[in-house]
Amino acid sequence: MKEETKNAIKQEFVKLGKNVLSNVVTTLEDIVVILITDSDNKLDDTFIPFIGKLKSELLEIIEKA
Repeated sequence: MKEETKNAIKQEFVKLGKNVLSNVVTTLEDIVVILITDSDNKLDDTFIPFIGKLKSELLEIIEKA
């Protein structure tokens, strides 16, 4: 197999991995927000922005990888 073919396949797997991780992070954020909201937690105003910031930072790390 040509070296450029191997590199192209590797890049596609990296792209796939980043997409999967991004979707997992986004879904987990949504689930946590639903659970916090459902529990009538008085800390909603603190936790929901924290979860959003955490999601942003995780997505940034994924993009840099």
